[in-house]
Amino acid sequence: MVVCLIEAELPAMGLPASRVAKTLPTRAPWHTLPAAPCIGPHMSPSHPSLTKRAVMGLLVAAVILGTVEGVLRWMWGPAPNPVQVYGALGAHDGFLDIVDGEVHRRYGEQPLPAFPQVHEGPRVGVLGGSSIHEGTPGLPPEEELPGLLANRLGVDVVNLGAPGLDSYDLLEITEALETVDFDALVVYTGHNDLGNAVFESRYGTLPSALYAYAYGGLSHLQLFSQLSRLLVPRTGTDRRTRPFMKPKADEIQPLDPLRRKITIRAFGRNLERIAWITQRRQQPLVLVVPVSDLTSWPQSAPCEPGHCPPDYFDKARAITKADPAAAIDILRHLKDQDPACVRAPTATETLVRTVAQQFPHVTLVDPFDALPKDPTFDIPNRALFIDPVHFSPEGHAALATVLEAPVLRALQAQADR
Repeated sequence: MVVCLIEAELPAMGLPASRVAKTLPTRAPWHTLPAAPCIGPHMSPSHPSLTKRAVMGLLVAAVILGTVEGVLRWMWGPAPNPVQVYGALGAHDGFLDIVDGEVHRRYGEQPLPAFPQVHEGPRVGVLGGSSIHEGTPGLPPEEELPGLLANRLGVDVVNLGAPGLDSYDLLEITEALETVDFDALVVYTGHNDLGNAVFESRYGTLPSALYAYAYGGLSHLQLFSQLSRLLVPRTGTDRRTRPFMKPKADEIQPLDPLRRKITIRAFGRNLERIAWITQRRQQPLVLVVPVSDLTSWPQSAPCEPGHCPPDYFDKARAITKADPAAAIDILRHLKDQDPACVRAPTATETLVRTVAQQFPHVTLVDPFDALPKDPTFDIPNRALFIDPVHFSPEGHAALATVLEAPVLRALQAQADR
């Protein structure tokens, strides 16, 4: 560079460049050195291009956001759902009140008696919707699933179920049980999420398709979830605070595909949060895949001749002996396409299995194959249900039989810690 500058200035001084070059202490003749760019008054040092600077900026931002996300996940676990809902509790701020060491349920049309916050000896909590409590008319609590489990296991089993509870509600109840003694929890859920999304306008706050797609792509991030929960208000209705309030006919509308997808994804997020919370507490969790009456007819809907529910049932019945799996697929398809949204779709059942596989402290119970079989199809017997989802007394007893051994193993694992 020194030689280059001198060469550029010598003609202006009236001196030949060759004479001055001989006086410079160089190891080789300057004119044999590799050419190098000269910096003159018309040139400036090179700078990174705008594209490179933009890429570097994005990389730095990604590292910062990734660090923040990692810290949030370490502190708070899997991301909660960005869309918040409430359980229509009315004047109460939460699902449980703890007064003088007694835990009072603040949900359900006829809440069960309070139970002690502290308990000596094994105790199990069973969470769910009306499949667990009050879904079978006239059936006393001791003959519902939790009561039967208590009798068979010889331990205290608390019924934490109530009609209408879905994964959002069960997550909040699980969080509220932080200071309550339970050696294990059993969760049976999946039927109510789609129905509540319809009847309570659960995702009516999604203001645009843009936000909906952003939700779909970013909802697994803690940072996005926390910001959304700050900016988007909670949503819901007070339907469950008004006993026997029935939805109007024009309110029963099938979910559009986007909101249906968001509802099912939200179910998985809530279940994952429940698993993470119980893992942090070192509390065994038993997840039960929801079952339903697959012989129940879907709600009436327009259909083309040859493609209506009776046609599909006839086809399933015709092939069930030769190909029972194919017949079950047909029945599952009818369930998943039911506009009534009262039975857990196949995607929801799959999410229960997926979450159970992610956490070593979770025991999965899949009762579909273990329950007594239907006389026509290779599915749970229709006699186990009084309607598409609610168990008959025989259904409660059959599910208690299936759950007895897994719950006992969970209690034993907790005792061995």
